[in-house]
Amino acid sequence: MRYGTQPVYCLVSDVAKGSDAMVQIPNTEIRVLIVDDDQDICDSLSRELHRRGFSCETAMDGGQGLKRLVASKPAVVLVDLEMSGLNGFDILAIMKGTGIRTVPIMLTGKGNIDVALESMKLGAFDFLEKPCAPNVLEQAIKRAVEHYQRQTSPLESAGSDSGLWETLFNAARDTLVILDKQFQILHCNFAAARLVEAEPEQLVGKDIHDALCREAHNRADCPYLPQPGIDDSEARECVLSEKYYEVSLTALEMVANTSPWAWMVVSHDITLRRQAELALLESERQFLDILYAADDAIFLLDGDHFVDCNDCAVRMLGYSSREDLLQRHPWEISPPVQPDGSESSTKAIEILRTGQHHFEWMHRKANGEDFPVEVALIPISHRGMGMIYCLWKDLTEKKRADEALRNSHERMHAIMSSIPAGILVVDEELHCIVDANPSAVDMIGLPLEEILGRGCTDFICSIKPGRCPVRDSPHMAGEIEDDFLTAMGKRIPVLKTIVRAEIDGRNCLVHCLMDISGPKKVEEELRVLLDQQRAIFETSMVGIMVLRDRVIVAVNQRMANMLGYTQEELEGHNTEPLHVSHENYVEFGKKYYETLANQQTVIQTEYTLKHKDGHIVWGMFSGKAIDPSDLNHGVVWVVDDVTDRKRAEEALGEKEEKYRQIVEHVKMGVSLISQDMRVLELNQQMRDWFPGINVEEHPLCHQAFYNKAAPCESCPTRETFKDGLFHELFFDLQRDGVNRLYRLATSPIHGADNQVVTVIEMVEDVTEQRAMEGRLLQAQKLESIGQLAAGIAHEINTPTQFIGDNTHFLRDTFADLFALIEEYEMLLKAAKKGNITPELIKELEEIIEQIDFEFLKKEIPTAIERSMAGIERVTKIVRAMKDFSHPAGSERTLLDINKAIESTITVARNEWKYVSELETDYDLSLPLVPCFPGPFNQVILNMVVNSAHAVDEKARTQGRGKGLIKVSTKQRDRYVEIRIADTGAGIPKEIQSRIYDPFFTTKGVGKGTGQGLAIAHSVIVEQHKGTIELESEVGVGTTFVLRLPLDNKSSESEATQEGVGKTENVLRWTH
Repeated sequence: MRYGTQPVYCLVSDVAKGSDAMVQIPNTEIRVLIVDDDQDICDSLSRELHRRGFSCETAMDGGQGLKRLVASKPAVVLVDLEMSGLNGFDILAIMKGTGIRTVPIMLTGKGNIDVALESMKLGAFDFLEKPCAPNVLEQAIKRAVEHYQRQTSPLESAGSDSGLWETLFNAARDTLVILDKQFQILHCNFAAARLVEAEPEQLVGKDIHDALCREAHNRADCPYLPQPGIDDSEARECVLSEKYYEVSLTALEMVANTSPWAWMVVSHDITLRRQAELALLESERQFLDILYAADDAIFLLDGDHFVDCNDCAVRMLGYSSREDLLQRHPWEISPPVQPDGSESSTKAIEILRTGQHHFEWMHRKANGEDFPVEVALIPISHRGMGMIYCLWKDLTEKKRADEALRNSHERMHAIMSSIPAGILVVDEELHCIVDANPSAVDMIGLPLEEILGRGCTDFICSIKPGRCPVRDSPHMAGEIEDDFLTAMGKRIPVLKTIVRAEIDGRNCLVHCLMDISGPKKVEEELRVLLDQQRAIFETSMVGIMVLRDRVIVAVNQRMANMLGYTQEELEGHNTEPLHVSHENYVEFGKKYYETLANQQTVIQTEYTLKHKDGHIVWGMFSGKAIDPSDLNHGVVWVVDDVTDRKRAEEALGEKEEKYRQIVEHVKMGVSLISQDMRVLELNQQMRDWFPGINVEEHPLCHQAFYNKAAPCESCPTRETFKDGLFHELFFDLQRDGVNRLYRLATSPIHGADNQVVTVIEMVEDVTEQRAMEGRLLQAQKLESIGQLAAGIAHEINTPTQFIGDNTHFLRDTFADLFALIEEYEMLLKAAKKGNITPELIKELEEIIEQIDFEFLKKEIPTAIERSMAGIERVTKIVRAMKDFSHPAGSERTLLDINKAIESTITVARNEWKYVSELETDYDLSLPLVPCFPGPFNQVILNMVVNSAHAVDEKARTQGRGKGLIKVSTKQRDRYVEIRIADTGAGIPKEIQSRIYDPFFTTKGVGKGTGQGLAIAHSVIVEQHKGTIELESEVGVGTTFVLRLPLDNKSSESEATQEGVGKTENVLRWTH
């Protein structure tokens, strides 16, 4: 045992004695696994625990730690909470879910009560916060080892699951029985007891064959007992109480003994399965009975050869027995070539391969005679094999009848083709056309194949209501005049003769049709013309009235609908009720009817009529006399309803007035500027701000507002006239003795040719808004400090832990060294006296061995070196916090951009180190940049934290590992360019235009306020006169490009106008 090692006393359950005893276990037999992503922590803890006698190994991440847990099975594992990949919570959850018995202790630098409670819920034995004293850690490990010994006790482990095992055992539907070596029942479930209508307790101690089988079979055949020469692990079948069972017998062996100490019997009821198999056999037997008794020829095909057939098939082919046909291929009882020219063997194989189910085939009888058959193939399962059920039907007689029928049709068609009149044959029952001669085909205008099968109503139905030439044919004697419909829908007048006849066994009506369209042509053309005029009159989109002596003689539906009447209510009545008043009626007659009587032209006017419900209808009237010399012939009025247009004009006027009132009274200055820069309009706010401007004089803009002789050099209004785009600037102006900040925005108004004809200027007092933005920036900074506080504490606690561990190690080891020095001093004194004894040398050697001097020589310099490195880490964090918290000022100062970014990255390290790697690429030749350090640091912090959140979101949703954040600087002409790129989830295009809006965020509750990018835009674009560009692709990542001007004086001079004061030009940023 090493010097200073203390024994650990663990409570171990003594199974043999049945009592608890304290067993002394040396630390050297206790294995401890350390899982932490900080190499210094792993080294310092391993060194200290090694000095105290423990056996240690380390893992640098959660995945490696799980592998070591499974492979080494240590007694205790020390787990850090925050690590890349699998963190401490993940490891606890996996250990709990997989039953790993190693005792976990959480050791973290970011501890609070919520984290501790969550750790305990996930199975942590203890929770220690960094920095942790070595003796405290040692005691925690000792307690964990005691817990480890208790939970690995075999009886306790078995007992914890006994209740669950018993429940599952009794709930099983299968028969479960446990036997001793003499095959007596030790335990059985309820399913086994129900076999003999007993309780499980009544069967315990009985022989299984006597208890369950009774008189069913001999003991030598009992399926519940091992059988000589039969593998016990194989399932066997038996019949008990008219039920079928499948029984398996399993030997139960102890870990250290191969002979069984007990047997497990499992019996599964397979009665339903066996009954189904028997039913299948019976079904196949019935199938064969039907096969042999059928009147049609039936074959069974197995692959490509016959395996069975019925007597009908034997008779059809002219063979003496079924044996003459079995094992033959279908093409062996066929002619070599089929009627289509294909080889019988090739075509038969193709049909069987493609699975064709219904076809005609030419077969050959035993006497060499070929005959046609209709074949139907049906796939079936027979005797557990896939076969084809083949049904034949002899087509010989059908083919002969078809040939005779075809000859009869040819004779009939020859007669019909010679008749000049159209002839249609109609099936009397189906009412469809079954034949037509060439004359009828020409009349219809379709090919014959498209006519046959069509309904007779398509062409030959009478247009007279209630008449049907098929139904009424017995009453249609002689010739009748009717209409015939062509395929184009044209009606042809015909003289029709109908004769009933039986054709091909069907009752048919033969229609003989003679075209009489010639005499009807003139009458039809006149009727069509009248119908067209009436259709135009009725379907016109405007109202039409025909008046005679101011009485309506005709009115179309449109006019009636316009006034809310029916046509019948208007026709035959005077028009006076349609006028608003009697005076209007009289005035209309005098004004327009006299004009109609004296002119040949059409008169037009807008006039109001009264709707049936009383509301006014506006109409555009166009009128013309049929005969101006005599108005008694009538006047035609065409009326277009313009009521909606009139209402729209009134609504537009109201809307224009409403908008004018809004613009007039809005608390924002609005002015309208012409192309020659003259003031055309001012709202009330502008008149209040500039009471001396007389709008009616249309003064020049720069003279009226700024009292300048020439236009402003950077005037946004002039820019809008040039490019037709929106522009804005900020300027200071004294009002009532107070300096106020205003925002001027200009928007174009385009003419018909899309040219800018006027510009709207909108002026807004943003003094309070800008002050609020300043307060918001400060609030964001305070929020960031609060957000970073826990992370910075963790970053400081981690080096503090291994500094403390190393210090404790040095303190203890120096005590050992002092003891060694004292021994050397004693040896030196003895040497001076010339009295060095062997005992003194042996004592010195024992001390050197006890303190493990070789180990101390190696580890002490390493502990000192790592402690110095830890102190440097803390110093770097404190220095970065100091640089980050640079006090804000009202003036720009020259800043080392690279150093400022590096400090901010250091401060935010705890936000990104667990989810991403961070790379920097600084341009070391960058000059100092004039800027506001505090706001600039805040922007970089917001960007880096946003990137870390984006990378973390992608890792959680897509299961990826660590991402990458890259920060680079570069000089571009008069600007410094800062790029912050990440491999996160990316920003969707549909929200890119909103990311700079205040309070807009896509993060969950508690993850963001939506102020970060809004403040970044305000600081970079408005405060520093720089730009922000966004490059983003969903699923790939996002890059923000910040540009700051290098020339402070130049940027300020560009933002200043003579007579107006300091302005802020807002530059566009790309998405």
